[in-house]
Amino acid sequence: MIIHAHELVGELRQDYRIDPLQKMIGDRVYVPVDEDWFDREFAEALRVLLSELRLGGWISERNDCDDLAGWGRLLAQRLHAGTPPREGVPMESAIAIGEFWYFRNGNQVREHSLIIARFANRKVGFMHGQTQERVTLTEPERISCTGLRF
Repeated sequence: MIIHAHELVGELRQDYRIDPLQKMIGDRVYVPVDEDWFDREFAEALRVLLSELRLGGWISERNDCDDLAGWGRLLAQRLHAGTPPREGVPMESAIAIGEFWYFRNGNQVREHSLIIARFANRKVGFMHGQTQERVTLTEPERISCTGLRF
């Protein structure tokens, strides 16, 4: 199963009202993510990577939410690149995990960044890069999205 970049952006806009001012969609074809894999294997792999690189501790501006979400996106791409081709997953594809910037709790002063994943069941999930825990955003938080990078 694959999803084209324009379909991904359209789904986010239509189903979740996510329509940021800044979008960086780097690939044309994406593979949706298995939700259990995201919660278990991916979260653990990110935890291990950040620990090995000694990046687990939060430091304002130096190692904060946007940096940790970026590490999550890069790790997901690396894990996808190391996966052997299989039926329905073309070699020329990226994984549907990215970075999501928004205003938390309606606070229009300071942005926050999370890891975003588009799952195979068409749902979207969010994860804190620092804790590797899933988070549920309110509709106003989703609408406040200022940046998206896949």
